[in-house]
Amino acid sequence: MTTLPGHANDEKHYTFMVPSDSEPVNGFESKPELPTNPLRIAEMAIEIQLEKLRVTEAMSARDVLVYKLSDAYTSIREKTDLIDRLQQALNAAMGATVNTPSTGFSTLQQNWNQSTDINGLQTQVADLEALIQDLRVGSRNTMGPPPRYEEEDGKSGSPTTILDIQAISASTSPLAVSTPILPGPPREERSVQTLISEEPEDMVNGRFSVLASIPLPENPPDDTLKPIVLPPTCTLHEFLSSTSGMLRNLLGNYRVLQSLTTKWCPSREEHGYFYSPIFKCSTNPRVTTAHRWQQVDVTARMKQPTECFYNREGLWYYAGSYQAFRLEDLTLKEWAELSTETANYLVKETISARKNVSPQNIYEVNQLYNAGALKIACVGLQCVGFNQEVYKSVLEHAAKFTQAKWKSMSTGAISMANINNPGSPTTGSPGIGSTGNLLAKPAGAPVKPVPGLSRPVSPTLLGAATTGFGAVAAGLGLGNGGAWNTTAALVVQGTNQGLLQPTGAENVPTVENAVAGYRVVIKK
Repeated sequence: MTTLPGHANDEKHYTFMVPSDSEPVNGFESKPELPTNPLRIAEMAIEIQLEKLRVTEAMSARDVLVYKLSDAYTSIREKTDLIDRLQQALNAAMGATVNTPSTGFSTLQQNWNQSTDINGLQTQVADLEALIQDLRVGSRNTMGPPPRYEEEDGKSGSPTTILDIQAISASTSPLAVSTPILPGPPREERSVQTLISEEPEDMVNGRFSVLASIPLPENPPDDTLKPIVLPPTCTLHEFLSSTSGMLRNLLGNYRVLQSLTTKWCPSREEHGYFYSPIFKCSTNPRVTTAHRWQQVDVTARMKQPTECFYNREGLWYYAGSYQAFRLEDLTLKEWAELSTETANYLVKETISARKNVSPQNIYEVNQLYNAGALKIACVGLQCVGFNQEVYKSVLEHAAKFTQAKWKSMSTGAISMANINNPGSPTTGSPGIGSTGNLLAKPAGAPVKPVPGLSRPVSPTLLGAATTGFGAVAAGLGLGNGGAWNTTAALVVQGTNQGLLQPTGAENVPTVENAVAGYRVVIKK
């Protein structure tokens, strides 16, 4: 602080305050330094921009809703005023009629017309009130994407995922809920329906009644369908991918209906419906820790006639050609009554496109379903035909496919037997051992015996029904050149499981051939 003395004739003194370099000025503190990291500044700018967009979108949606409600309110006020005026006119007319009983027929007719107009206006008012109620319910129950969650967001410091604001606004805007009167953006052609009861049994019966009202196609499926018999280690997708030619073209777009999520109409079994998640979670391919939710079109794959297959009691069947349409979505009560297997299957299907799934993620998705944040769609299945050509071709291909599988398995067993047996014919030893598949020979073709080998035995000659398995003839060679004639046992499938005893006077105990997988009875 510096003080200057005043003039001798002037008693005024002036005091000047000068800030010092060592002491801060009272009331003024040093400003906080801004972050110098350019990435953090960019992230903050993006976050601010996103918040502005969200606020703008929310305000726009609010303004549109307020505008619609204002129009409806204005219309109701006008109709109410008109009703009041007509009511007053009616009361005045009725009073005049009472006072002058000699009023003519024209006055009565006019009063009748006015009362009819009043009834019509009251109906319009009721419709408008119902419309306003639907708008309010729709704005509260609008289905939007669930909240986005990321694993270890704070620790990893991953860049902020930029969501598609237009897609979110299209799904969260109150105008996206279509009603029978006010048109909105296309949303899978759904309409708001007022249900009398939301009990699970009533909902299921309602869907079944809709399916029962659908007529059957001109060529419905057969009453009794033959199953597609496949080897135990083969899946349906592997089998269908092995098709070729015309059958492969016909099955270019097929769908497998899971037994856990599919229900068939009891009164008309050709039609049914299945459960499918409306929202699915996927991982950003560029950032493995960023995940996003997207609404899927559950009927996109089946808008055109699609060949369908279903599984019942462990056997696959060809169902026919089907088209999909939307039914009422699954309610919270119905979700609570689903079996544990079905609920777990739907949860896993919801996050099937997500990477690094943990039990915590499965639990969170299950809780979102329990809270109603996620929805399950009920997709109707309308049978539009039954392709007999596909049906017969699939059965024929299944028979050939099974035969080829068993043949390759038996060939592999022979190779393993030759490796483990140095005295096999493939190694040039005088000992003889062979395994053959009778189904590899055409019908009626003679089988030439080989020295030291027994003749292959046909299943039909032994009195056994054809099962699709081959009969095996094997010979075991001794070191001194003596051969034991053996006849193979026929492995019978299903209820015919047993052993065909060989012909001969003397039998010896059974020898288990572990390599070939068959039981062989040896006689001397």
